[in-house]
Amino acid sequence: MINTRWIAGVLLATCSMMAAAADASNPDEETVKADPASGFWSCHGTRLHMAPDLRSWQDLESGDVFTLYEEPELDDSKELAVKGMSYTYSSMRNPAVSKFFIVDKTGKNLYLRDDIKFFKTYRCKRDK
Repeated sequence: MINTRWIAGVLLATCSMMAAAADASNPDEETVKADPASGFWSCHGTRLHMAPDLRSWQDLESGDVFTLYEEPELDDSKELAVKGMSYTYSSMRNPAVSKFFIVDKTGKNLYLRDDIKFFKTYRCKRDK
């Protein structure tokens, strides 16, 4: 006859050990703080998801992933209506394709730069 109390005890002990192991912090892992500009957006007809650390984004229509090509820099150009951090991303499918974004000084608004008229920007709308 199978001792169900013994099996239940072993299962409970195993679950407790697994939970404790999951709670233990791993020094090799870094916790990524989500940037306010991360999340789901619609920008000039493109639906996208911006990664929590803004190091990459994905076009939700095509599935193409863009990664940060250059470190972000402060862009206070007089030609731009929007002042903030400028981000340059390159496509993983075709590295010749680049997209440019600006996160305004509040850090909560995202703008897409036009591919041809570089100083023209399109405000992105937050998707829920």
